[in-house]
Amino acid sequence: MIIDNSDWTRIFLVYGIQLTLGIFFFYFGIVLIKRNQNHIGRSLGCYYLTIASVAFLNAILIPIRTNPTAFILYFIILYLGLFAHSFLIIFTRNLEQAHPNGFKILIGYAIITFIILLYPEGFIYNKNTNWRPKFAFYFSILLILYYTFFLIIPTLYYSKKVYNSFTDALLKQQLKYFLIGVLCLSFMVYGILFYVFWDNPIYRIIWSVLAIFSIPSGFLIYYGIGRKI
Repeated sequence: MIIDNSDWTRIFLVYGIQLTLGIFFFYFGIVLIKRNQNHIGRSLGCYYLTIASVAFLNAILIPIRTNPTAFILYFIILYLGLFAHSFLIIFTRNLEQAHPNGFKILIGYAIITFIILLYPEGFIYNKNTNWRPKFAFYFSILLILYYTFFLIIPTLYYSKKVYNSFTDALLKQQLKYFLIGVLCLSFMVYGILFYVFWDNPIYRIIWSVLAIFSIPSGFLIYYGIGRKI
């Protein structure tokens, strides 16, 4: 149950960057849900709270050195990290006007995400990997394709529709800030996937520095659109 201090990049990412991000996201999520008792506020608030839970669970995971507890907890972290983005799809989809079947869409993403993570020997997390996740090559490709085509592209599509429907210049500018924040955080997700898959110490050092930008990205999402709803 002792943290391996030699893996300092992982410790910095989890207890420095991700935990800081998690605290801010938890705050934003609570504010949004308490302030807005509507589907738009709840969907964005749930996105923030889900990402926050990923950060907190990751901090709990690091010291655990027993299976199957560690494996199951990492499965949950990976699941929530992917599923969280579906709330952004519901949020952008409903910005212009309320759409039905939002809950059914979430259920669909919940099921698809779970099925993808059942990919045979997709990832390993145990003593043999020094308690670091190891992704299989095709599993990594599957995650990237799923995240890109089923999560990022729909978000951009609905955001473009909303942007074209806005006539107010200020609203368009705020939506731009929102999109910049979403794209930056999406870039962070890709970076984390490569961090896990690509066992390259130089890349991990570089990524540990670049990951700092995930913190202002979360602010851009909130101050772009979140604080106005």
